[in-house]
Amino acid sequence: MTDKKTILVIDDEPDTLTYFASLLEDNGYNTITAENGEEALKKSARLHRI
Repeated sequence: MTDKKTILVIDDEPDTLTYFASLLEDNGYNTITAENGEEALKKSARLHRI
């Protein structure tokens, strides 16, 4: 079993955010999306509290 890498995708344009997340997922990555820097920092902090 191979662990997938996770990429945080940040963009304020919903269509662009969806496009890049889909492209990365199609290429074997997990994605987390955020629409702005503040949201990205919160999600990143939550992810690393493991």
